Amino acid sequence: MPCGACRQLLAEYAPKADVYIADSDDLKTIREFTVQGLLPEAFTLS
Repeated sequence: MPCGACRQLLAEYAPKADVYIADSDDLKTIREFTVQGLLPEAFTLS
């Protein structure tokens, strides 16, 4: 999972991006998240 600082950068520079995370125990398992889902209360200028 992205760390807090990485989540914040995603929120600032790619707020509509989809984030895909591979399960390290089962690489065939991919989880999909939105930036909003990973950091629902990001610090933003708007």
